[in-house]
Amino acid sequence: MSSATEYYLITIAIYAGCNGIMTLGLNLQFGLAGVLNFCFYILVAVGGYAAALTAIGPVSPDFAGTVQYVGGWQFPWPVPVVVAGLAGALLAVLVALIAVRRLRSDYLAIATLGVGEVVWLLVGNTSSLVNGWSGLTSVPEPPNPNLGLDPLTYSGLFCLIVLAITVLGFVVTERLTRSPLGRALRAIRENEDTAAACGQNVFALRLQAMVLGGILAAVGGALFIEYIGSISPNLWDIPETFILFAALIIGGRGNNWGAIIGAALVPVGFFEATRFLPTFTDNPNILPALRWVVIGVLVYAFLLFRPNGLLPERKTLGREHAPESAETGEEDWSRITASVGPQLRMVRAPAPTATKIALRIERVSKSYGGVHALDHCSFTVNQGGITGLIGPNGAGKSTAMGVIAGAIAPDSGTVTFLDQPCRRPAHRVAQLGIARSFQIPQEFSQLTVLENMMVAPLRQPGESVWRALAGPRFWKADERASLDRAWWLLERFQLAHQAHEYAANLSGGQKKLLELARALQSSPKLLLLDEPTAGINPELASHIEEHIGSLPAEGITVLIVEHEMGLVRRLCDPVIVMAQGRVLSEGSFDQIAANQEVVSAYLGA
Repeated sequence: MSSATEYYLITIAIYAGCNGIMTLGLNLQFGLAGVLNFCFYILVAVGGYAAALTAIGPVSPDFAGTVQYVGGWQFPWPVPVVVAGLAGALLAVLVALIAVRRLRSDYLAIATLGVGEVVWLLVGNTSSLVNGWSGLTSVPEPPNPNLGLDPLTYSGLFCLIVLAITVLGFVVTERLTRSPLGRALRAIRENEDTAAACGQNVFALRLQAMVLGGILAAVGGALFIEYIGSISPNLWDIPETFILFAALIIGGRGNNWGAIIGAALVPVGFFEATRFLPTFTDNPNILPALRWVVIGVLVYAFLLFRPNGLLPERKTLGREHAPESAETGEEDWSRITASVGPQLRMVRAPAPTATKIALRIERVSKSYGGVHALDHCSFTVNQGGITGLIGPNGAGKSTAMGVIAGAIAPDSGTVTFLDQPCRRPAHRVAQLGIARSFQIPQEFSQLTVLENMMVAPLRQPGESVWRALAGPRFWKADERASLDRAWWLLERFQLAHQAHEYAANLSGGQKKLLELARALQSSPKLLLLDEPTAGINPELASHIEEHIGSLPAEGITVLIVEHEMGLVRRLCDPVIVMAQGRVLSEGSFDQIAANQEVVSAYLGA
């Protein structure tokens, strides 16, 4: 093999490694956390500029006045790469504060696209920052420009450095992905409202993903710029972000191996392959345009025929086996029952000697335009019982549940639970011991049934970045206890045989069961149930009713919205009737059924 061929292959390997590091960062942000960050390549660029400015030294007197940039230090390697990572983290925090904190989905994508365009134009049109559109050149070769190596030997050495950092980046992202933190990120990607109801701090988790992804993006950009020796805005215009998105979609979103393969195929493989096409035109713009056409067709084909990419996202708990039931062997199941039983005994409420108010809603109002969903609404829920909340459609029941759970901000009024204020955001309310279900089941569709259950335990040690990076030995014991409770609940709700099925594949009734089991996984003190038997067959509805009826004996207070009056009669005492955003009546079922005002407003003649 000739020296030229070796040099070319080594260069391709370096490009693939740098793009692999970048794509791993994008996988954390988009693949796991679901952040549509269309200014991702700005993070790559800031890493390149930070590395260049901390290695290039001050402006030479020979070029004073023609070349301008801020700083200009000459730190030894690897300081420029470390500074690049810090710069990427800082910019990621700023982007998160600007765009991620309050926006989602399409609005988030538009906002990040706007941020990227602003930064790109600012850097290009302000020559005093980093020399404007002309950019920076003569960036020193790391690790030491005085080694005196020939180009081929130096390229081989730098390739080993890039390979080592790529492997380190892969290990870091793999540990994060396989930890409870990775599971929490996937949960907010699937359904951030439900994740918040499970006690997950959505913004904090996304901020962590943004920062970690920003560090990887900036380090990849720094290594790339150090190798080619120059950087200008023309190297990192906005479309470059879409190349990395294409790499992740084709390789496999949420799979770190897929991110590496996609980075090797799209930014490097497909682009280099077009260089070997026969010349059929003198127009120099044809090949770049053809590259974009090829990438666009590939992305469309994968989204249509293989949306999960070449290597789909893996089930993180796929190796967890269901315990043997009593019919086939009691050893595993006895261990789980023994570990879960004490938890139930701890929360089991003693026989009440006096009525104690658990939840208090005082003069809560919420309007949407001119519609008063809640109008100075006030009621209380007694501890240790099942309280029914009924009323006609539009009475404000679901809005009241959303306000209690912290998902909806009231215009006025207060909500307290065990004398603690229930205030937004929703994860803070969940951490008080309040769990909820939704009128329409809100499962994490691309997580398995068991993974759905494991999102719910509060304050899991493995959701800390540092413990996730340190490895399973720092969080596995707590995970084991939560898994025991999850298996016990799945067996209780007859879902254990589907533990490794994706939740999207469950029937409507099974999703209702999963939602109830997931709510109980956090050992709540108060359970908010919004029409738990709506739209399911009578046999399954009866099964759910039995479960709900047993909850007060386990120390769980229940507030239930339900339209099926037979269930309300059998389970609920007291019953609160709402109409037009206010409480119309309150009492036992027989009392409200005898109230003519309630009959006229809701129950009918």
